[in-house]
Amino acid sequence: HIAMRYKAKHQPDKMMEALRDAVGYYKVLAYDTPGSPFALQARLMIAQCYAELKQWENAARAMETVVEDFSKKVATDRILMDIAKIYHIYLKNDTKAKAALEKLVKDHPRSGYLAQARAILNKIEKGEK
Repeated sequence: HIAMRYKAKHQPDKMMEALRDAVGYYKVLAYDTPGSPFALQARLMIAQCYAELKQWENAARAMETVVEDFSKKVATDRILMDIAKIYHIYLKNDTKAKAALEKLVKDHPRSGYLAQARAILNKIEKGEK
């Protein structure tokens, strides 16, 4: 919230510092309460902070660990879609994007993201951007 206030006030340096501070805070919270709803939310916030910092690799990796650790507790289809988009759009790594989309299709056969996932998979297989 602090970082977004700085963003609204056009203070990018303070925003970046606040985001880095938030990552540290959320990491402590997440790892002090492993497997809890607090840890899940904190780890998603870590990924969001990394995305705001445009640290796409860190954002994707943070989301991947959420999928690994929480897939049996919560639906991860949206997270997998976000991972795929980061890899496809920002990191230009269609191999990892495809893996995330295939996992979404396999693990969430009734997901509302299936049509979008299949469309992106089609583009990847055709070599389109």
